[in-house]
Amino acid sequence: MVEATTPSRAEIFRIFADENRLRIIEALMTEPCCVKDLVRQLNLEQSLVSHHLGVMRQFELVTYEKQGRETRYRLSSKFEVDQNRRRIDLGCCRIDFQEPPDMGDHDLESVCKS
Repeated sequence: MVEATTPSRAEIFRIFADENRLRIIEALMTEPCCVKDLVRQLNLEQSLVSHHLGVMRQFELVTYEKQGRETRYRLSSKFEVDQNRRRIDLGCCRIDFQEPPDMGDHDLESVCKS
């Protein structure tokens, strides 16, 4: 098990420099999701989603809760999320998500429901 550490500003920027991590964070801004929902919503491989969630868990950017056989991930309560403005405040900086995600045939609110 990898122990959580407090990321430096440089590490935070490295974490958020990956487009797929940004897409995962944007999906989690609305509601908690399990890996299979993120895979379906973002059209990514399960191993890639799991890897990115592991990196984000290591730096306490996301938390998780086991629900039966599934694990639901959510953004850490350490950060302020403004869903209306599509913004997340990391303390050292703020990320604004200007463009809505490309959802294809899926609706963000219905994808992460179980």
